[in-house]
Amino acid sequence: MSNDAQAPLIRFDLDELREEARKVVPPEEQTFLQFENRPWYMCFSHIFMSLVTGATIAGAYFFLISGGEKITPRCYVYHDFGEKSWIPDDPNSETWNEWMCNITTISFWTYPLLCPMVVICVYLKNMLDARLYYECLLNGILLDYRNASYVYSPAFWLLMLHGCLGISCLVYIRSAPQWADRPISEMGANFLAYLVPVAAFLFVLFSQWSVEWHLIPISKYCERDHRQAIKHLDSCLFASDVELKTAWEASEELLRRQGSSRQIQLSTPEFFTLVRQQLVRKTKCPDRGCCACLKAYWVYRFLMWSSFLNDSRVSSFRCWVRIYWTFVIFAAIVFTWAFIHTAHFLLIYRGSS
Repeated sequence: MSNDAQAPLIRFDLDELREEARKVVPPEEQTFLQFENRPWYMCFSHIFMSLVTGATIAGAYFFLISGGEKITPRCYVYHDFGEKSWIPDDPNSETWNEWMCNITTISFWTYPLLCPMVVICVYLKNMLDARLYYECLLNGILLDYRNASYVYSPAFWLLMLHGCLGISCLVYIRSAPQWADRPISEMGANFLAYLVPVAAFLFVLFSQWSVEWHLIPISKYCERDHRQAIKHLDSCLFASDVELKTAWEASEELLRRQGSSRQIQLSTPEFFTLVRQQLVRKTKCPDRGCCACLKAYWVYRFLMWSSFLNDSRVSSFRCWVRIYWTFVIFAAIVFTWAFIHTAHFLLIYRGSS
């Protein structure tokens, strides 16, 4: 669908919208999707997958706890004792090396803690993306997500930056006194116990980052009643995630202009009928001038924050998303404790060196 010749917002008749939504007969969900679109199943399956994926990097953290002092550099050896302040005045001062050594060492130790927290948030995103895909499919929209979506995610670049800083610790480990007389092969063997779990985690995470890996294949969707499934797919409107986001924003703006959220409450079929209309018209919402990076993920705003979308189907899903958020908060507490424990260990090690 081309983005050219975007149509302006046009007021709609609410009664006509509801009448049109009643004419749409969605396919029998239990016949085609089984458990895939059940909120409780989505919640527990994504929690389980996030735990399994996060467990692949646990070996790296346990290695650091059990023997990390053997490969942790003594950053104090780079300190220029002629400096009178924390921040060196001379750009050639060796204290800058001490700063970089401390930063890379902290990154090296905390990377196995950051990764599981990121993967939990990624699976929350995938849960929302999967729900939107199935709801679109049931309501006549075939949604296409971007390939390699992790490239557009700030979490991906945060992982890359943090990982690069952690790997940079190798420069200071090799020049540290405890490794001065030891062969490189010994250092390499020590690092494999750390790098292999990290590499395995990154491979699993990036290969599963896109929600398309977790969606039911079209062939599976068609296996029980392929004639009805193909008939429904033929009537679907194809749309990319960018186009759907634009149509949803236009729908929200139309509803705001039409009346308050207390006056207008749409069911799931009615709301998606309105979104589908905006896709056909290629309607574009006026730019509000707010920085996009400051907004929450648009699918989260679509499914969780839309005050106009309200029925038992939506309420059930929102309840299970809140349960997932309880898991996220619990995980954040655990990882915060582990981070404090790790920082305490590093301080003790530095003081005893």
